[in-house]
Amino acid sequence: MNLEWRALDGVGKLTDQEIFWRDRQVWLQQSAGYMLRPRFRPGWTPSWRRTGSFWLDTEDGIPLLRGVSIDAIRIRDNTDVVLKRVETDLEEHITAQEVSLPRDPRNHCVPILEVFEVPDSEYHIIVMPLLRSFLVPRFDTIGEAVEFFSQFFEVRQPFLSVRS
Repeated sequence: MNLEWRALDGVGKLTDQEIFWRDRQVWLQQSAGYMLRPRFRPGWTPSWRRTGSFWLDTEDGIPLLRGVSIDAIRIRDNTDVVLKRVETDLEEHITAQEVSLPRDPRNHCVPILEVFEVPDSEYHIIVMPLLRSFLVPRFDTIGEAVEFFSQFFEVRQPFLSVRS
């Protein structure tokens, strides 16, 4: 084994949090209708070991930054989504559904597309649209930035305090 591959040995291994998603990939695909990236499919082997590419230049070389959420594709319509694992006992899934309801025009919260229980575990999964950074694209005018922050604080202050 050459020195370059020895340095990459740890890179080709899944973290404990990534293993949670890998172990549920077949269920997510067959029962819930969501497909994860190749890195999280059973039997995955790092593509860069076959191709000689630099591991960060490959899709399956990118590890999860936070293991509680993962990008996925909703199979029925090929929509990019985020799956977020939440502990059932904390009832975060219930709160998220309540604040995402569009009954108030001041509500700019991310919509919850679906919530489902993970079999044989203490978790629920919240499905949300995949969003981009609020800085992409960059604000072109001061007015765009002012409008963004106006909407942000509109949600943070009255909407959530009225709900309490």
